[in-house]
Amino acid sequence: MSRPITVQYVVPISIAFLVVGLVLTGMAIYNFFDHDLFGLEGWWFYLGAIGIIMALVGFFYLYSYLQRVRKFKRLIAEKSKKEFVTNLDELEYTAWRLPKSFEDKVAEKKREFGVK
Repeated sequence: MSRPITVQYVVPISIAFLVVGLVLTGMAIYNFFDHDLFGLEGWWFYLGAIGIIMALVGFFYLYSYLQRVRKFKRLIAEKSKKEFVTNLDELEYTAWRLPKSFEDKVAEKKREFGVK
C-alpha cells in the first residue's frame, strides 16, 4: 500500500512550510516598520500571523520527523538478534510512520537475522 504524500515527502513539505512562513513573517515585520511597502495596508498583521503559524507547523513537522529517524536508527542498529526481536514491533511501527525506504531497511535487517 502506498504512503500518503505527507509521509512520503515529509522533508520537502515541512521545509517549504518553514520557509514560506518565515518569508511571510519577514514581509509583515518589514511592512510594519516601513508602512505599505508591499501594498498590504492593514493586512500585514494577518500575513504575519499566518506566517508564524506556517513556520511553527513546518518546524514541528520537521522536528517530529527527525525524532522518528533518530529513534529508527537507534532501533535498527541493534547487533543482537534477541534485542532486535524484542524491539521489532516498535521498529516496524516507527518505519510505518516514515517513508517507504525505511520499511525496506527493516525488511533487509529481518532477512539478515532470519526473522519472519
